[in-house]
Amino acid sequence: MAEGFKAMKGLRTAKKQLRSRIGQTLSLISRESLIKQCLFKPVIAALEMGIAEEVQANLLTLPEYKEANRLSIYLSMAKGEIFTRTIILDALREGKRVFVPYIHATTSSTTHESKPVMTMVSLESKEDYESLRPDAWGIPTPGEATIDQREIIGGNQDRYLDATKRERSSENSLDLIVMPGLAFDKRLARLGHGKGYYDFFLQKLHQDVISPAEIDMPFLVGLALKEQILPVEQDIPTDASDWPLDALIVGDGSIIRK
Repeated sequence: MAEGFKAMKGLRTAKKQLRSRIGQTLSLISRESLIKQCLFKPVIAALEMGIAEEVQANLLTLPEYKEANRLSIYLSMAKGEIFTRTIILDALREGKRVFVPYIHATTSSTTHESKPVMTMVSLESKEDYESLRPDAWGIPTPGEATIDQREIIGGNQDRYLDATKRERSSENSLDLIVMPGLAFDKRLARLGHGKGYYDFFLQKLHQDVISPAEIDMPFLVGLALKEQILPVEQDIPTDASDWPLDALIVGDGSIIRK
């Protein structure tokens, strides 16, 4: 037990140090470099609002993306990660069912402790997306008052939602999830920001939806700036709770996949 605790502490320390190092690197990236890395070739024609500078063509041409009917896409910050605006608008334009992360504080019915958890909630239209307001991190976020009108994925397996939201939750899974991260390696390991939102969501999705229905897990795609990729000789520190990606699209135009 002592050895296990020591190993866990060492893993947490390694992750914390890596987050600090990558965070410092990302803070130095210019807006021009960020835009350039989001402008992949071949560039897809601009969408309705002339936002070709954000087009993530390498994702939009993935077979798994083209075939996905239900997908989750992270809502990007203004800096330090690949923009997702055009991906979201393309998916909506193509008639895909789009979900985005929603972080909410809830109270466990068993421990009575309050904790933040992540569910996925639907976007109904381009106008719905455009109506989202930035949170404290500058991330567009669905308003709390609108959640009961949205389809929810995560409600059935998330025991922290109240009864009303559980009733409105979909039992369907997702075909594809576009995931953010702070750092990635060539093994398709991902380092998040330390809250465990995606790992917890995927664990519960697998336990309560995927396994009972005997269906496949969503295809997991990460988007990364080239500065977020570790050198080939370095690995992200991980344990059994960390979910690996199926594919990673990088700001230098490269694609890494299983």
